[in-house]
Amino acid sequence: MKTTRPLLRFPRVLPALAATAVLLAASLLVTLPAHAATSVTVTTVTSQPDDNIIASYMPPGRPDIVNGLDWRANTDATSEVWRDIGQSFTATQNATFDAISFFVSSGLNTPANYTNAAITLTIYSFAADFSSGSATTLATLQGLTPASVAKNDYLTFDVRDAGLQLQAGVVYGVLLHFDAMDVNRHITLSVQNATGQEIAYSGGRLLKVLNDKDTGAPGTLTASGSALEFYVQGTPLETPGIPEPATVAALFGLAVLALGLWRHRARSPRS
Repeated sequence: MKTTRPLLRFPRVLPALAATAVLLAASLLVTLPAHAATSVTVTTVTSQPDDNIIASYMPPGRPDIVNGLDWRANTDATSEVWRDIGQSFTATQNATFDAISFFVSSGLNTPANYTNAAITLTIYSFAADFSSGSATTLATLQGLTPASVAKNDYLTFDVRDAGLQLQAGVVYGVLLHFDAMDVNRHITLSVQNATGQEIAYSGGRLLKVLNDKDTGAPGTLTASGSALEFYVQGTPLETPGIPEPATVAALFGLAVLALGLWRHRARSPRS
């Protein structure tokens, strides 16, 4: 009695399955954020942002009590003459990253020598512990400050050109940098100062980089328990916008398996 090996009965399905898996995995890969130089548009508004808020923080006591921290590249400053500042935050839902706004302090220095100044905005992701050492750069954007910035304005940075999507529960951050120094160049942003082990905003940390006065060489990114007043806006997504690396790997694995089975079927002798 002749024994024959069981044959796979779906030879036409396997190539199609493999092709579909490869195409799907490839399409997911292109949605992963890349480190690219893009544009940021900076504007001011007088009303607090309230549409599609993905994360936000307002210091207690506002509007009566307003502390401030200079974002600056100021040759006249006696210390921290070139100071980049920013904020990390935890996304509350899956959404596109459209804009982030900071409140210009009403209680301290009037913004000065900022008109149409070249700036760089860097977007990061962070580990759940908010540590600055875990920062991964997602995008770097260039732009210009507005012609007018006044106390009590909301300084809004439109970052849609970066094409990033936020995942609920993931920590992200934004850092602001003036590209060149000038006399008295600064914009003072509303801040809640924290001392010791205090944490002003549980979902993120104040970010800061102090740069070398003469060369502009970047210093070390630091994170502290203080927090800027900020408002992150985005368009909510029904499904996670950025696939986990494991998802992409699984799809490629499925494609390889399907192709292997099909090739095995094609090479098997027929009885």
